[in-house]
Amino acid sequence: MKTALNPKRRSKVARLPKAIREQLNLMLEEGATYRVIIDWLTSKGHPDFNVNNLFHWKEGGYQDWRLEQQRKEETKALRQWCSAMAVENDSAIVTNALSSFSAARFHKLLCTLDLSALTRALQDRPEVCIGYIYSMLRSGRISLESIRAGHVCREKSEELASAIEKIEEIERKLEPSNINPA
Repeated sequence: MKTALNPKRRSKVARLPKAIREQLNLMLEEGATYRVIIDWLTSKGHPDFNVNNLFHWKEGGYQDWRLEQQRKEETKALRQWCSAMAVENDSAIVTNALSSFSAARFHKLLCTLDLSALTRALQDRPEVCIGYIYSMLRSGRISLESIRAGHVCREKSEELASAIEKIEEIERKLEPSNINPA
């Protein structure tokens, strides 16, 4: 995940073709030893790698890759969940859940920030911070509008239920068995 605080990697491993890096990351994920990976890279036409190259990649680029995989899994799970929620046709539930999800992601981001690096980055690019703040404000406004819409829907549902009860009561009174002949 490349950001202003995490520039593009330029290591020997980072310069490998994407497909090779992907396989290398999967090998690390599965617990392959550095020797096995070095032999595999050599067999793929990429000699001259050593333990130090792989160690530094595992501490940097591989960690970026893992975070990206986690982000993709979370996004996929959120999409599946939203699809399931949309079936229920309750937009208030979906909107509230998305708002909560956004707030949780923002909190997670804030917890991982290096404040001194953030301060330097914000001095260079304050518009990035402003964009995040606007996103949070929009998210909060959407949540409030959703809550308000939920209250209105509940009130209308209660009014409708009351009207239906009155109609059913009138229908019962008008049934032939309930009418006394005069």
